[in-house]
Amino acid sequence: MKQQQQNNAKAPGQGVNWPLILCYVAGLPIELVLHNVRTFGVRSVGSRAVMAVLLMLAFIWSHPHDDCRPLTCFLIAVIPLSIIAQVSAMVRHWRGERLHTRYNGRPYLMWLLPRSGEITIKRLEPFIMLMTGWGVHIFNHPLGAFLITAALGLGVRVGIEHRVNCARAMDVNDSIIEQTIAADTVRRMQRR
Repeated sequence: MKQQQQNNAKAPGQGVNWPLILCYVAGLPIELVLHNVRTFGVRSVGSRAVMAVLLMLAFIWSHPHDDCRPLTCFLIAVIPLSIIAQVSAMVRHWRGERLHTRYNGRPYLMWLLPRSGEITIKRLEPFIMLMTGWGVHIFNHPLGAFLITAALGLGVRVGIEHRVNCARAMDVNDSIIEQTIAADTVRRMQRR
């Protein structure tokens, strides 16, 4: 009976966070266009690309009376970019290069704004694409709606990554302090 209760109880953090996955999927096409596809990590594209293509197809199918040619062209561009990113990442991985496997590519804007830094540029990209999506939305509803959705998804991804990195940095800081305290305690014990 006790074993059955333990199996039925879910630990915190278990399960699938579909809204978060949708945000990561929606942001991928923008990342593929704004970042160098030869710098992506081996686990950063893969199945996300398949789901992104399905999401783009859903946008096309949900606008049957609008001109979906621009969104279709964007979809057609995303497919080879995804393939190039995945193949390039796998080749670098097989060569033994040490890379972050979930790295989402080096922004092209780094060449235009080298002093800004990668993190700053990646934080600005969702806003840039949101404004671009609104501008495009005036002329082409399906592509504009997708760009706005993708920009929001990318913004969520950037925000979550920022929070996770801050939490990791605080954990490392706490660990350093705890190790310093433990080392001081060991030194005091050795003096006795």
